[in-house]
Amino acid sequence: VKLDPDRLTQILGNLINNAINILPPGGTIWVTARHESEELSIEIKDDGPGIVKEDLPHIFNRHYKVDRARSQESGSSGLGLAITKKLVEGQGGKITVNSEPGEGTAFDLTFPL
Repeated sequence: VKLDPDRLTQILGNLINNAINILPPGGTIWVTARHESEELSIEIKDDGPGIVKEDLPHIFNRHYKVDRARSQESGSSGLGLAITKKLVEGQGGKITVNSEPGEGTAFDLTFPL
């Protein structure tokens, strides 16, 4: 796979840092990479509080914040996931998210080989 290592580090760092910031003590984050037909697939999954269905279509929008109260405390601008999506797409990849409240969130990245 031909990826910019600095951009990949930024992508993974943002997704993992987001998970760390939302996880309760004792929470878990899994990072899995696998070769699937003509793609590299990377999953970043946590067992945190999850995201409600109403918020999922908007999380990659600039300045959108799922937890507005927490974002104000941490100084978050709501740009991280929008930037992450642009970085993924800029390398020919795709990013999707699956989440269930109370069960965690999984971000799936795919990049062509």
